[in-house]
Amino acid sequence: MNEHFSLKKYDPIAVGKQAEAKYSSGELEEAQMIYQSALLEWQDDVREMGDNCDTMQLEQLRHAIASLWLSYANFNRQVKQVRLFVCGIWIGDKET
Repeated sequence: MNEHFSLKKYDPIAVGKQAEAKYSSGELEEAQMIYQSALLEWQDDVREMGDNCDTMQLEQLRHAIASLWLSYANFNRQVKQVRLFVCGIWIGDKET
């Protein structure tokens, strides 16, 4: 097991709560940035870990990333913001 791996760091529920708190304070863009920053960081971590972690750790992290993406999509749906995302590139924002 990788001694630097801590599943607590990869907690999509905690990220969602932090984003919701920002949104409740009227800071929509900051709330979205919380999600975006976590997603970028976690995905970078997967690339950096490479062969340095076992399969179970990698699967746990991938599951956390997938859960965070779903949480982020649900958050944007709830606040009526849709990000147009195609092939890994933001192509615009649209209010629904």
